[in-house]
Amino acid sequence: MIRRHLAIAAVALVAATPLATFAQGAGTIVGTWNIEWEMGRMINDGEQTAIMAIGTMKVEVSGDSLLATVTTAKRSDGQPITRPPFTIGGRRTDKGASFTQVSTATLNTNGEERTQRSIGTWMLEVHGDQLTGQVKREIEGLSIDIPPAAVKGTRAP
Repeated sequence: MIRRHLAIAAVALVAATPLATFAQGAGTIVGTWNIEWEMGRMINDGEQTAIMAIGTMKVEVSGDSLLATVTTAKRSDGQPITRPPFTIGGRRTDKGASFTQVSTATLNTNGEERTQRSIGTWMLEVHGDQLTGQVKREIEGLSIDIPPAAVKGTRAP
């Protein structure tokens, strides 16, 4: 009788292993990260200058999706932080996660400001306590090539 219960327990453990492994692997990006990323780009007379940011990204599971809340702490251009924290939705990938950010870009052409919808795709990979990846942005209505920008970070203590 004891052998039968042990055999049933062993079968149940083997059957649950793929699910447990998936849950553990999927959770590697979940948590709080100290990150550095390109928050924007200034183009002046055709010359592009990246505006870098330092902050945190808190990733949480929401049903079968992921939510990441990004908080900016510092900008490379020294300007004050005017953007409130933003939340982006995403999904798990084999190596980390992919998030989609929809926001508004402010364009200034010859002193005339206008806004345009911007879509950013964050492709992130987790390697232990290191986070790497890139953000690829498109601004609707503009035919300029915006190269992908690096994202890097470390898991917060």
